[in-house]
Amino acid sequence: EIWWNGTQTKRVTGNFGSNDVTEVGYCNMTMPLVETICSEGEQLFQLFIKTDSNPSDMSWTLKNGSNHNHTLLQNYCSMKPLREYYFETCAGTNECLNFTIEDSSDDGSNPDVIKYEILFGDENIKQVTGNFGKSNTAMFGTCRDCVDNFTLFQFSIGFDDHPEDTAWELLNDCGTSLWESDNSIKRKENTYYYFEQCVPIDGCLTFNVTVSNMIYNYSGNLGIYEIWWNGTQINNSNGVTDYSMNETDNMLMTGKFGLENITEFGVCNVSSPQDVTADSIQTL
Repeated sequence: EIWWNGTQTKRVTGNFGSNDVTEVGYCNMTMPLVETICSEGEQLFQLFIKTDSNPSDMSWTLKNGSNHNHTLLQNYCSMKPLREYYFETCAGTNECLNFTIEDSSDDGSNPDVIKYEILFGDENIKQVTGNFGKSNTAMFGTCRDCVDNFTLFQFSIGFDDHPEDTAWELLNDCGTSLWESDNSIKRKENTYYYFEQCVPIDGCLTFNVTVSNMIYNYSGNLGIYEIWWNGTQINNSNGVTDYSMNETDNMLMTGKFGLENITEFGVCNVSSPQDVTADSIQTL
């Protein structure tokens, strides 16, 4: 029998085998026990993590970016496999904050895919799905991951049995390639990967994903991918979804992902200048 805090937690009668495990207390699933109230000049930092089947090599820290010796929050012990965790703390709004997550095993794989999301106040700072490599960093508060006039482009993809057949390219409105896949790097089959790149925040951008060979008997991962730009998810394809032409907040989604899927986003299809009056046209 097990009792904890005056309550019987478990009662086992008989041969339970070679071992038996029981968790008691607050095991940090999704929400804190007590609401955190931040002081003036501070906002709430929130972290959601979904671990894969081998999270023992994963660690993370939240630090003041201007003082890397000042740790605001970190994991103090290994997280458990296939578990959802939630952490929070207050941080100053006038600080440069640095969140870094590391995974020395670098083994994120489907379906036990690593996911995490961070928020600061009312702002969704970053959401990552897939194998991000050895480490991934987010700068926020008074600083950002990208320099002025640039923003973060994020791409998560679940490869099938033949990842070498999938390629992608990001183009600006002049057709110049800003970033493209490197298929000389061997990717794991049936594995989720995460990539990010700083891109110009103005102009119209085009992201093109292609599959060069469709003759294989692919698994269910074909074409599963997500695109985020400037903190907003702009496309989510499961390989069979038809996208009709639609424009929302200057973002255009079109195509059917089979051999190819094209997504346009940013400031696209501007037919006339904005905020220009007839008088100003005559003056010009």
